[in-house]
Amino acid sequence: MDTQHEIFGAMVAQGWTLIAISGDHGSTSDCQTVSVAWPGDDPYMLTVGGTKLRLKEGTPLEPTEVAWTGGTASGSCSTNNDGGSGGGCSKVFAAPDYQQQNPACGASSRSVPDLALNADPNTSQTVYVQGLSKDVGGTSIAGPEMAGFFAQENAYLLYIGAVMGADCNGLTPCAPLGQPNQVIYDEGFNAFAPHYPFYDITMGCNSNDVTIANELSAYCAATGYDLAKGRCETQGSTP
Repeated sequence: MDTQHEIFGAMVAQGWTLIAISGDHGSTSDCQTVSVAWPGDDPYMLTVGGTKLRLKEGTPLEPTEVAWTGGTASGSCSTNNDGGSGGGCSKVFAAPDYQQQNPACGASSRSVPDLALNADPNTSQTVYVQGLSKDVGGTSIAGPEMAGFFAQENAYLLYIGAVMGADCNGLTPCAPLGQPNQVIYDEGFNAFAPHYPFYDITMGCNSNDVTIANELSAYCAATGYDLAKGRCETQGSTP
């Protein structure tokens, strides 16, 4: 893990945006103990958790989201995409600078995840692979979606750079965007942009059959940052 951490740091220094997933086993990444999954707990990662999308009847339909809760039937945690959104406190990495303002796990532990997107298989997406449709879910679909957002942003920044010249503002290149964590947390806690790009998920927990049967800790969504879904949801998804 130490070797990989150094490699991740070198990649971020070169301008990479590294996206990881918090996993689909709730607060028990190994379906046995309260734990988080690697490499999602590495501070160089932007780690994506999961929510469940719900449509509220009305005109127009109003999407709402709750933290993705795992199944309660025996074996749900270990079944693909049925354990709930991964989240919790790292036992290896301390809270990075961008989490120091309000560390959910304290200064000695990196909190996971950072953001969340719709991941419940019952409300996720249908994709086409080689001409065939397939229903997909879990944070394994939320992570690539988040990466797609940054790919779009980098494409836009490259366009701006082509229009304005090599530098966007005379100081730094337009793209690649690099690690976004610091700006995301600054915006989440301080809201300086004209249009607030997130909305807060305040309901739902990342419990599952293992946490219930063994009376283990799970985390529930609340106002602000929490360990069930991270800081906020992005308004561009529908996390």
